[in-house]
Amino acid sequence: MRWTISNAPCTANSDDVLITFNANPTVANAGADQTSLCGVTSTSLAANTPTVGTGTWSIVSGAGGSFFAPSNPTTTFNGVIGSSYVLRWSISNAPCTASSDDVLITFNANPTVANAGADQTSLCGVTSTALAANAPTVGTGVWSIVSGVGGSFVAPSNPTTTFNGVIGNSYVLRWTISNAPCAANSDDVLIAFNANPTAANAGADQTSLCGVTSTSLSANTPTVGTGAWSIVSGVGGSFVAPSNPTTTFNGVIGSSYVLRWSISNAPCTASSDDVLITFNANPTVANAGADQTSLCGVTSTALAANAPTVGTGVWSIVSGVGGSFVAPSNPTTTFNGVIGSSYVLRWTISNAPCTASSDDVLITFNANPTAANAGADQTSLCGVTSTALAANAPTVGTGAWSIVSGVGGSFVAATNPTTTFNGVVGNSYVLRWTISNAPCTTSSDDVLITFNSNPTAANAGADQTSLCGFTSTALAANTPTVGTGSWSIVSGIGGSFVAATNPTTTFNGVVGNSYVLRWSISNAPCAANSDDVLITFNANPTAANARADQTSLCGVTSTTLRCKCSNCWYWCMVYC
Repeated sequence: MRWTISNAPCTANSDDVLITFNANPTVANAGADQTSLCGVTSTSLAANTPTVGTGTWSIVSGAGGSFFAPSNPTTTFNGVIGSSYVLRWSISNAPCTASSDDVLITFNANPTVANAGADQTSLCGVTSTALAANAPTVGTGVWSIVSGVGGSFVAPSNPTTTFNGVIGNSYVLRWTISNAPCAANSDDVLIAFNANPTAANAGADQTSLCGVTSTSLSANTPTVGTGAWSIVSGVGGSFVAPSNPTTTFNGVIGSSYVLRWSISNAPCTASSDDVLITFNANPTVANAGADQTSLCGVTSTALAANAPTVGTGVWSIVSGVGGSFVAPSNPTTTFNGVIGSSYVLRWTISNAPCTASSDDVLITFNANPTAANAGADQTSLCGVTSTALAANAPTVGTGAWSIVSGVGGSFVAATNPTTTFNGVVGNSYVLRWTISNAPCTTSSDDVLITFNSNPTAANAGADQTSLCGFTSTALAANTPTVGTGSWSIVSGIGGSFVAATNPTTTFNGVVGNSYVLRWSISNAPCAANSDDVLITFNANPTAANARADQTSLCGVTSTTLRCKCSNCWYWCMVYC
């Protein structure tokens, strides 16, 4: 074909050209991009097969790739993992402009296998923890909460971020590593923020239990966890319900137990607290022994309390001054006191902390009563019916008079040692002065009191002076109603009594003699009573010669007589 350019009148200019109507090559179609290839390094391409022209693959960008058969539209392309390639499928039909089309091939690496770290189920008493997921070498990671309420991440894309939660809650957390368009990779971890168990409180020690073998415990009820009782030490104990904080514990009298109340909330460390339970035996009932109130004249005695089988005993003085124990803890110790004093002593058996048992005993060191002295016998009382007694006044005890023998007597004041005693004349009395200081043996002394009657008044009878020519005569004294009579010669020689105690006995004398005879009535110890009588055994007189009468006396009033007496001198003395 000629192309002529004319500009008349100029010569036209022409040129020939060869016109070939070449068919354009088939429009190239490299196929769809393959950007979702994951974990592979080769892929089959999917270009179109040219109907005009020939096709070939070439790498526009990307390193390390190769075609198995570059002219094959569906050849296999090998590349490097993690690399992207722009591949060109060109269909040429020269001299036509080649037709080409690019396809993006990306050999995506699968994301790193996610590892969320070990479960954390032993977290106790905290609300946050550091996570321990793996850092991705391919892809990016992110934390998410699968289950659980109230949690949050400080930095969700940090594999070791801090996770905050709520105490007592459990969380399932997911660590997801993504490398789009590949499938994300994830792993879950269990995070449990366990609440620590409630702090155990076993309650106050019970060391004052006495006489019992069971008690109610008083531990706290857990708000977190469960409680259980156990025996740390002590033999023979048991719980009615070991999981009940206030269960009853049974033990053995006289034994101590350490009990443990443990509150557990696994996997947290259990909380425990110990309590001391002591089932104390009550002390033996104290018996201080019988009262000793009959001790006399001593200042010490052996006590007789019981020996304790439980507890220890000790003596103490409740009242009384000046006492002491030889060994206060000995139930049968010797107690020393003061004569005349009383003591209340206490025997106390203690087994702390139980209430002590005590018993009192009365100990009295009685002074023996003062030795009684009733005074001297009074046997010389005469003609009276009363007398003052003369016993000693007691310094210890009280005195009292009593009549041992004798009738009709009485005391004015029987407790007065010098009281007046009234009796009956002629009676004798044995009186007893008794000094008593109960319960000691009394002291007594007797005195003899005799109210003697005075002897009958003696009457020797009338003088017998007219006895003439005799040498004996019957006397005429009175017969005593009290006492006994006896004759005696006061004066005169040669006389004698036929029966000297006979008041009317015969008295023999000598003629011409005069006798003064005494009749004495005696009632010892009273003074004798006596009376004298004159007995004259006159000799008959010589015949009298009065001499001559005197009839011539004148003017006078007196004269001298002249008696002639030779054998009657007494009569002459009296009458001449």
